[in-house]
Amino acid sequence: MPFCVQCGAKLEDGAKFCTVCGAKQPETASPVYVPPTEEKPAEPQGYSYTPPASAGAGQQSSYNYDPTIYGGAGGGASKPPKKKGGALVFIILAALVVIGAVVYLVAGRSGGGSVASDDPVLGLYTAQKAETAGISISIKTMWKNGFTIELKDKGKAAINVDGKTGSAKWTLDGTAFTVKGSGVDCSGTLADGVLTLENVMDTGVTLYFTKDGAALPAEETPAPAPTVAPAPSVDPAPAPSSAPAPADTDEIVGSYNADKAVAYGMEIEISTMWEKGFSIDLKDGGKCSISVNGTNASGTWSQNGETVTVNVPGFNMDGSYRDGVLLFEDLYGMGVDLYFTKDGSMLPGSKPAAPALPAADSWWEGDWYGWWVVVDAGGSYLDENYVNQAWDACARIDVSDDGTGYIDIWDEDGDDVAWADLSFGSGGSDKGAATSTAGKFYNHEIAKGEWVIDPTDGECGGFDELICIRGRYAQPTNADNWIEYYIFLRPWGTRWEDIEAGDTSGMIYPDDMMPLNYTDWYLPLIEAGKPMPDGFEGLEN
Repeated sequence: MPFCVQCGAKLEDGAKFCTVCGAKQPETASPVYVPPTEEKPAEPQGYSYTPPASAGAGQQSSYNYDPTIYGGAGGGASKPPKKKGGALVFIILAALVVIGAVVYLVAGRSGGGSVASDDPVLGLYTAQKAETAGISISIKTMWKNGFTIELKDKGKAAINVDGKTGSAKWTLDGTAFTVKGSGVDCSGTLADGVLTLENVMDTGVTLYFTKDGAALPAEETPAPAPTVAPAPSVDPAPAPSSAPAPADTDEIVGSYNADKAVAYGMEIEISTMWEKGFSIDLKDGGKCSISVNGTNASGTWSQNGETVTVNVPGFNMDGSYRDGVLLFEDLYGMGVDLYFTKDGSMLPGSKPAAPALPAADSWWEGDWYGWWVVVDAGGSYLDENYVNQAWDACARIDVSDDGTGYIDIWDEDGDDVAWADLSFGSGGSDKGAATSTAGKFYNHEIAKGEWVIDPTDGECGGFDELICIRGRYAQPTNADNWIEYYIFLRPWGTRWEDIEAGDTSGMIYPDDMMPLNYTDWYLPLIEAGKPMPDGFEGLEN
């Protein structure tokens, strides 16, 4: 029976490719595989490879070319064979790219004004390809349900990442494209139906979208891509016997399970990255094994004080060990830290993760309708009779598992009234309360803690499914011009007849607490089962 010339696996007679590592087999009979001895193999005699002319005359690649792998000096360039451990680094990198994008969609919210847009650029843009560090990763591998950005009129956008939706604002200046809001804050280009988001989250990841699901244009001079993601260059680990033997070497031996991931200050569930988990088993004699989402590999490890080095094809990293916790920081330069605990125990001082709002998050999450009003004013705003001016309003609230969220509010005039980052906590009922951590009301900064939104607030009049937001706006260029405002909102689809007929004597407008266009605009939509639109289409101003 023949053996693979690359990895030594047993093959069927006449096999042209290895079923284990994918290496192409020679046409002639395969040599009998001889297991390697413990003796260290001789260093390969590589030489500097001069890339094709497209790289520039006189320029050389930074890596060594091995003729024994790539076909020899006399033969033509052949497709590189797969290397053991390639699948592992692919799985790790793919997960890190996903987490980078997900964090980008739930952190660092930003507001922006609406922009006028040209009809040709409007439409649904579907992610077709992701690239990072020269590696092309399938979108379906990253997001099973895809990633889309829909560019709408007046600079509004709808985002769908693996089935999770959000809203944002976009601008286009020539071909320079930006999108901000609902966690997105990135830039790139938009030209000829191709939207490119570059260097997402400063991770080196580039995402390519095409309009209405069209295919990406064919590249004029496609460059051959490696079939295996190159692992970071790390010197081979020294043999355990040659390294200093710390007193706690025996203590560190054991099985470690990934307990927590932290990306840019946010905690991410391990199962979000790897459904089947991520574990490292440090064994006696400096040997180790690793399992990433069900893919396994073996290698070596060494320890020097608190520094622990793990050398496995596809995962060659330095980390630290202290008090039963292995920590690998900034994996592959993508800003993700991984914490491992021994034998499945939890991190010291941690407790089982639970949603910040176990009973209330579904209540806050979603679309809202109501109205906002100026209740007091000063300076020119008083002279211009802003007091008691009111507008119908819509809002969208996003809630994250870590107890943070985001609210975006716009009104019937098409104005983006306000946005704010939110922190959820306990309140006067099991729904909890939301507090602003940052944001803007028009061009006025909303301070941390300025908005405290509690459904049991007295200004809500004791009515169910109603929130009230109070704030003060001062003109940035002249603080003498100011207004005080109230915003009243209920979840989209909620009827207001209880407020219309109820006791509103203790509320700011005891004679009328109804949105102005409730009967003519809102009621027909909810009775028809319509979702909240992105604007007040059909409303006569």
